[in-house]
Amino acid sequence: PEFIDVVDDPAMGRFGDVEVDAEGHRARRIELVRRGVLANLLMTSVPNDVVRESNGRARATPIHSVASSITNLVLSSRVAGLDDAALERELV
Repeated sequence: PEFIDVVDDPAMGRFGDVEVDAEGHRARRIELVRRGVLANLLMTSVPNDVVRESNGRARATPIHSVASSITNLVLSSRVAGLDDAALERELV
């Protein structure tokens, strides 16, 4: 829905905080969804031809490979006052 924003913020003072990722790139706040539209992706080093730089989301996996991952994911609404039932109707 147009009223939804999703942000991943590695500097919120929470459990997922990181300064640099597993590849040494500075982790920074990114908007993943803006007004209900995908705006960005979690990226590791030079992930594709469209996005040319990492946004600091590389994490080491248990098998020592690297994959992108969230830090502190925040979903917010631009519409105030929706109760749980109304929000569920909008999202489903």
